[in-house]
Amino acid sequence: ARFHSVLCLDACFEQQRCKGAGLQDIALDLPWTCFLSPTGVEKARLYVESLRPSKGKKLPLELNELNEGDRVEPGLYLPNSVVNGCETSFKAANENHEKASTMAFASTGLMAVICRHDRVLRMVNMTTMGEKQYYAVALLSSLFEELPSWWRLGVLYDIACVLHRSMSKWKILPSLLPRIDWGISVFHAFGHQWPCQCMYHPQKCKGFGFSDGEGCERCLGALKKLAPHHRRLFVLSTQVIHWDEATAQSQATWLMKHYVRTMVRLEAARERIGECGLSIPTLQAGWRDQLETQSKPLPVVAKNLAGSFVNNIVSMLATHADEEAGHKNLLKEISKLGEDGTSADVKFDLTLQAQNWQDYLNRACQQLAQKDQPTYSALEKARKDKFLGLCLRAHAVKHRLRTRIQEHCFESEHLEWSYFRSTLGKNHQAHAQTAEALKRRLPGIKALARRYNGFCAQLSDMKAQSPIHKNAVIPKPVDINGLFDIGVDDAIWDNAGLDGDVEETPPAWLADEKTREGIKAMLMYDQGKEEISQLNIEMQALFASLTEQYLAIEKAVAKCTGESFIVIARLTVLSADTGTYTFRCCPLI
Repeated sequence: ARFHSVLCLDACFEQQRCKGAGLQDIALDLPWTCFLSPTGVEKARLYVESLRPSKGKKLPLELNELNEGDRVEPGLYLPNSVVNGCETSFKAANENHEKASTMAFASTGLMAVICRHDRVLRMVNMTTMGEKQYYAVALLSSLFEELPSWWRLGVLYDIACVLHRSMSKWKILPSLLPRIDWGISVFHAFGHQWPCQCMYHPQKCKGFGFSDGEGCERCLGALKKLAPHHRRLFVLSTQVIHWDEATAQSQATWLMKHYVRTMVRLEAARERIGECGLSIPTLQAGWRDQLETQSKPLPVVAKNLAGSFVNNIVSMLATHADEEAGHKNLLKEISKLGEDGTSADVKFDLTLQAQNWQDYLNRACQQLAQKDQPTYSALEKARKDKFLGLCLRAHAVKHRLRTRIQEHCFESEHLEWSYFRSTLGKNHQAHAQTAEALKRRLPGIKALARRYNGFCAQLSDMKAQSPIHKNAVIPKPVDINGLFDIGVDDAIWDNAGLDGDVEETPPAWLADEKTREGIKAMLMYDQGKEEISQLNIEMQALFASLTEQYLAIEKAVAKCTGESFIVIARLTVLSADTGTYTFRCCPLI
């Protein structure tokens, strides 16, 4: 196996404790608790803040990001533009986002690190608003202190890309960073950019098998009923111990279930690879080429030109075409009404509005021409080339659609895990208002999807009618009925064909559907082999542990005298149960 163990790291803001409930928790100093001490957390906070300046400070030698352009930081996989996009779209990445007010709550939530079998290893009580990075640093550093120095871990976290960049950039835990491979949790991957998913998604990178990184959600969800105001951490620690004991009793069943499920997925992946008709080395080469192409930094623009400036003009070009068409249709309808005063006024207002919009667009293009002539030339080409212009319009609509879907998924998740729903029920006013707001936004999101699919159909027709675009890659339409059931391989992430470039021979991973499906199957097959390898190691460890327990019980039975018949009877039953559990639940060894 690539890792010695796979862990998941996550926070939950449902375990809040009101300030009015009393003073701080009674000091918790027990040898069996999973909670880190406040002293250890404070030490981690001071350590991180000593290395990383606050948001308001700037390093004197640090260049402005706009001047230096997009680049990949040493030790990282992705350019800064991609990680910045994840940081912007993912709410948990913004540490200043107030998930739980410190004015109302003394304790705002919990953060835990859990093994892939859902057993709690470490937990920390959060007292700040937002998901501070030093909590994760405290958990990881405490855990590594108990592990052998040669162990390597795979860590799944909702915002692993952001945490990886921070720890690498500011040299946080430099001795531990080479021993960690990062991945993002499967069910929160929708908040990340597509290049980030290619590099950090556990279904795309090596070593994670079929681990999903959602063990923290399951464990912390089981603890949400416990929020007492007396000895809160003591009760939570006791409940965590009960949770660990319950999961330990079903450990062999868990392993068997995952083994059978993995074998089914392995066979399905093997069949799909056979159907595509391509060899494994060919698919591996295509996947490497795709990763290299899609993780390249953005081109460097002029030093005085913000990257968003070009995007705004592209959006204006796309919107202007729609506005112009709408104005023309309205003017036609008005002309049919005659030349009375009302229609003349409306016609004058619409004409003036269209002229103002055109003037604003022209001024923006003039500014761009003065600052970056190559980019301006490309935009002028887009205005004259109908196919390229339609690609840009589809690109702008798809970007808005993807953003709206991400926002909807985040809001739905917040709704399901909301504090009001768990304490006051679904009929609470705040819950009802949020649900109603989500319902109102659905028609607009579906309208965007239909509009994008319409652009895809137009591009397909233009390709069929024009020999110039015979090699163009047509973007895939999205499934309107499954808009919010987005996976890592769904069309919503794929921008292929939206840049308007027409290559003489587009790469197979981009243009050939069999190659694309073959790459997906190859990745699933690799995951299955990794999962089987990890399961075999875990089964051997479980078998050795249970065998040791069985032999210890047998030895204790042999030492008992005839007078302690009750002890002998109990040990004999326990020995039989342990032996059966050992040799029947681990048949794969």
